[in-house]
Amino acid sequence: MFVVTSAQTVHIPENVSSPFPKDSDLRVFQAVSYLGVPLMDPAGTDLGHLAVLDSRPMPKEPRLISLFQIFANRAAAEHQRLRAEAATRGREKRQTANQGELRCPSIRLNRKRIVRP
Repeated sequence: MFVVTSAQTVHIPENVSSPFPKDSDLRVFQAVSYLGVPLMDPAGTDLGHLAVLDSRPMPKEPRLISLFQIFANRAAAEHQRLRAEAATRGREKRQTANQGELRCPSIRLNRKRIVRP
């Protein structure tokens, strides 16, 4: 839909199939209305979008749109958190692998046991 290309909230309160007459999914879902919100990171990079189709008209209600934008912001934040965790796990895995390479099996450290009286 338009959200992907415009990176803006798009609300089509009714007759959603009019601008998209060839979209067979709209007929399958019997979609009448659409609301889509872009998922953006703080740098403004597009992460995707969150959208809802309804089989009834969806009147323009600012509270509804604001609530949906809040959900979209939360979804974008969660997406970022998951990406950061995956990057951290990747770094930890590489670090563990590098530590293993630093160990040389032919060199052993002598450890003296200290006995206290």
